[in-house]
Amino acid sequence: MNALAEKIVTRIRQQGPISFCQFMEMALYDPEQGYYTRCREIGPQGDYYTSANIHPLFGELLGEKFVSLLAACDGLTELTIVEVGAGTGHLAKDILRYLPSYHPDLFEQLTYIISELSPAFRIVQQQRLQQFHCVQWVALSDLGPESVNGIIFSNELIDALPVHRIMRQGKRLRELFVDWRDGQFVWVPGHISTPELAQWLSSRDVALEEGQIVEVNLNAMDYLDLAAAVLRGGYLVTIDYGELRSQLYSSAHREGTLRCFTKHVVTDNPFERIGEQDITASVDFTLLIEYGEQVGLETVEFKCQREFMLEQGLIERLVGLGRSDQDPLDQLKSQLAAKHLLMPGALGDHFKLLIQRKSCG
Repeated sequence: MNALAEKIVTRIRQQGPISFCQFMEMALYDPEQGYYTRCREIGPQGDYYTSANIHPLFGELLGEKFVSLLAACDGLTELTIVEVGAGTGHLAKDILRYLPSYHPDLFEQLTYIISELSPAFRIVQQQRLQQFHCVQWVALSDLGPESVNGIIFSNELIDALPVHRIMRQGKRLRELFVDWRDGQFVWVPGHISTPELAQWLSSRDVALEEGQIVEVNLNAMDYLDLAAAVLRGGYLVTIDYGELRSQLYSSAHREGTLRCFTKHVVTDNPFERIGEQDITASVDFTLLIEYGEQVGLETVEFKCQREFMLEQGLIERLVGLGRSDQDPLDQLKSQLAAKHLLMPGALGDHFKLLIQRKSCG
């Protein structure tokens, strides 16, 4: 048992079984041993891939989309892009390399803010982005009310926020807690842990089959609250792994959508390698859309990432790679990597793009 697992066991012994939301919070974000607190490799040497680590074209296409969104937002005199949870900084670098080459006037007005929880990732980002003087590091919570004109965006942030796990048991909905028994972590059903969660469940009339498990991400609502408060005029862009609730809560996901990643091996056991494996749950985009409307965020686009990239001209850019003066072997590697973003069943299908607007356009 590692130090973080021992810390969790101590907490359970002191206060009894904890909600999975509390367990996931400690496993991922514990200040000393949490998975995201320490810098993690992303890509071939890491535990998982992101689109930004497959090919820089993803960042270029996203940068072009940001330009079109900002152009449609009348009256913006100060332009800010806020990236929440920038990881190793690859996506930021791809966007910031693209903009001055193709949109120099916009780039000259731009402030690029990174809101990063992990001190280790901040160090990596600062090293990777040191050539870009427009970059600042400020926590989203430290930005003033209505202080951002432009875009707040995240890539694979929401699926890593701690979730509650809910199960139908008889005629009732029960929450799954984590206990320590006979030398191991175990799931135990119990009463709903918070009034907020109980209210959310009752207001949605969640209908599940006997024994079916789903995840509820109340932290996503807190994020929308904060983003909507900080945004004066512009867009909130969310890129993440997930579906609409009708699909997530269907019988196709009887055991929920919890996934754990270690060296590209996927399991559903969060009790192994605590603090050393990633833990995620598919994003409920219905929650983001519905709650966004409550806090003043109007949905303007929702589509899969592959559709977005095709609309932004990925095929044409791939053809352009073949005509460049790049080394033929490098051309082939670039084309194969970029095509992975388009393969049916790959990242481009599973990831969704949600664009919400506030007081703009």
